[in-house]
Amino acid sequence: MQNNLLALYQAGNKLPHIDLQEDAEFEKDIDNEFLERVIVHTVNRLMDCRYYLHLFNPTDESDKDVVYGDLLDDIGDIYKDLKRSLLIFDIGTDVSKENAVWQFKFDFSNHWGDHCINAIYASHYFLRKENE
Repeated sequence: MQNNLLALYQAGNKLPHIDLQEDAEFEKDIDNEFLERVIVHTVNRLMDCRYYLHLFNPTDESDKDVVYGDLLDDIGDIYKDLKRSLLIFDIGTDVSKENAVWQFKFDFSNHWGDHCINAIYASHYFLRKENE
């Protein structure tokens, strides 16, 4: 999981910022039954390595509150954001591909990138704890 998260974060970071030529709305529903199977599989793999502590925004000096993170929430949100963009990309038109790339970058910068970096951070310490 940690290696995949590292690769995802690097890929998201390399995505170009693009100006949409045509902003379009696309149906991007994820199959809830499949999503439930992904979540159950993830819960079973995480076992006791799920919850961790972190600062919500470590760059905000006035925000000193420590919050609980949840690897299941992190992985689930990353999956949903990526899957939605892939569904748009798979439509196969030039407009859908452009919108999908824009959505990938927007979601990385504003949502799943945070989840990814927090999950990398937490997994580092969970793995170290298991190896002690």
